[in-house]
Amino acid sequence: MIKPVQRVVQYPLLLRAIQSCCEQDTLQAKQVEVALQKMQTLAEYVNEMQRVHEQYAPHIDLLRRQNEVFLKEKGLRIDIRDLVLFAHVQWLNVEKSMQEYVIFVFQTLILLLPRNVRRDCKMKWMRVLPINDVQVEDDRNDEPVLTLIHMRTNERHSNHDAPYHLACCQLALKQQLVRSIKKAKANFSRETRRPLSGSSQSDGGYGSDPVKDRKSS
Repeated sequence: MIKPVQRVVQYPLLLRAIQSCCEQDTLQAKQVEVALQKMQTLAEYVNEMQRVHEQYAPHIDLLRRQNEVFLKEKGLRIDIRDLVLFAHVQWLNVEKSMQEYVIFVFQTLILLLPRNVRRDCKMKWMRVLPINDVQVEDDRNDEPVLTLIHMRTNERHSNHDAPYHLACCQLALKQQLVRSIKKAKANFSRETRRPLSGSSQSDGGYGSDPVKDRKSS
């Protein structure tokens, strides 16, 4: 039986078959063409995500387990459903042999993993950055280069590597990366500033206990 995600890559074939039955320059032909382009983009994304999952999922899971206490204290999640964007970058201020990285922007944090990560890859080459502790510097508007500054350090990260000078392959990718980080940071800030309702005990409010009220009556 074909899994739903496997059907996605077959839809472009179906749309091409439909397209071959449409008369040129008709509304139906144009609609099928638009649908085909979108499905091809989606199929490429699914294939890329599958490749990323196969290559990096074990290391992401290792980071999740080894940072479990830290993540819980900070209210952070490493969940593929929270992935906003990933991209290949160069980490410029490390030794040249270790500059090729993949950056994963999640809703609550950023991961930096070596692009050709191996099973024996040391934890010192991996980074977990809480999204709310990251400041983006993008003062070189015409170059695909940006800087991430980790505003708070802890025992896992020494002060000397707090700035991350990153280079993207394209200017447009850098711009998308900057937007994604800023958006995730803004969303996380809004969540953490959610006001208490004052009526829910889960919010630490002053709602009465129905069980106690019934007993007292």
